[in-house]
Amino acid sequence: MLICFGKAPTRKQQELHLLSHQAQRPTGEIHRGSATWLASGITLEEVQIALLIDVQKLGKWPTDTQKLAVARHHNKLQGQLDEFVRLAVTFLGNELDSYDQLNSMAMMLDTADLDSIGSSSKDPDRPDEGNQYDIPVEFNPETVVIPLPSNIGIERCAKWGVADLVLQEISLREGQANDALHAIRVNLANKAVLFHTMVQLAKSQA
Repeated sequence: MLICFGKAPTRKQQELHLLSHQAQRPTGEIHRGSATWLASGITLEEVQIALLIDVQKLGKWPTDTQKLAVARHHNKLQGQLDEFVRLAVTFLGNELDSYDQLNSMAMMLDTADLDSIGSSSKDPDRPDEGNQYDIPVEFNPETVVIPLPSNIGIERCAKWGVADLVLQEISLREGQANDALHAIRVNLANKAVLFHTMVQLAKSQA
């Protein structure tokens, strides 16, 4: 089977296009620097997912080394999230301070995550099955909902006067999807090569 690699724009190419477009427009017509900010938010979401998967793979009895590694990742990710949220007001406006729906979404995600790994459904009377990771349950940056336009909603972004951010995020998401499809194609191509070069054909029906 021949796998054809298209020329769909990557996320980096989409960001470059947006930055070039912003540079050609007057300052008052667009949020300058927003493309890079949005791209960093998408990257943070990818880091969150990867960390959440790693945490769920720890099992019931992780070693101190594993727990320390998770704690360090938590600390680093929390710092990146704090910086992202600090810049969010620059692009989303002061209305973000009064928007508490993201906090409730984070709480729901946090509860669902704890249930999925079994830490919130433990019997509190059993001392060995409390917080099995020795990490405070409220400190889970991998479940925090990032204030991206896709999480806030199109209507609310329009109300805040930042509808252009929605279109920019859509463009970056398309690049993200293209990157994912390219990675799938590369993996499929590698598997096809391995199959033809390493898998030996059987000489009998058995």
